[in-house]
Amino acid sequence: MNNVFINARQWFPKDPLYDTLEHHGSVVPWNQQMMINNGYQRLAECHQILGDDNNRVKSYDQIVNTSIHWFISSMEHVQVNGHLTYKWTYALKHPMKHFEDIGHGMYDIIGVYRAYLGNRYELSRNDMLPFVNTLAYVIQTSDGVFATRVDGMTGKGNMHGFWISLVEFMPELFQKIADHVKSRIAGDPENTVLLLWVKHRLNSH
Repeated sequence: MNNVFINARQWFPKDPLYDTLEHHGSVVPWNQQMMINNGYQRLAECHQILGDDNNRVKSYDQIVNTSIHWFISSMEHVQVNGHLTYKWTYALKHPMKHFEDIGHGMYDIIGVYRAYLGNRYELSRNDMLPFVNTLAYVIQTSDGVFATRVDGMTGKGNMHGFWISLVEFMPELFQKIADHVKSRIAGDPENTVLLLWVKHRLNSH
């Protein structure tokens, strides 16, 4: 596939064989990059443990690192009550419109959070704070519900999935989100596991 990686950045192929792709020749959407990153990050970690191929480790880490920092550098910065928050779109767009929804956005969040946990890609706690600020001061609306998009402008949604991971950086959100999802816990193992993971992280720190 031609032009899948350009300077380690992820693009859909420009080859005519892929003309039928909806995003032919464009940047791979952020949530899909994070899914791809998961494979490369885990491969890099495994090869490092095995000590069998340092070149692969460097190559895979470069792909993940480039993706994560490209994503963060693409953010629109917005100050909300003195807090830095982010706006972003489904895929790289300038100017921005049709801001990301929380369903696709949760994969963006787990990609950045996973990279942070891996301690391989020069991400600090301060790098994570604008994401949790976005959750706390934009997505969470003044009446205590959650919007369906990262700009906070549309509808009422269910806070779910990997967004919960961000509570590690703002512990006071834990009970609010736990209360929000508790009625669904019995039939929702994903949210249950994520809440338990965050509780473990909070108690470990």
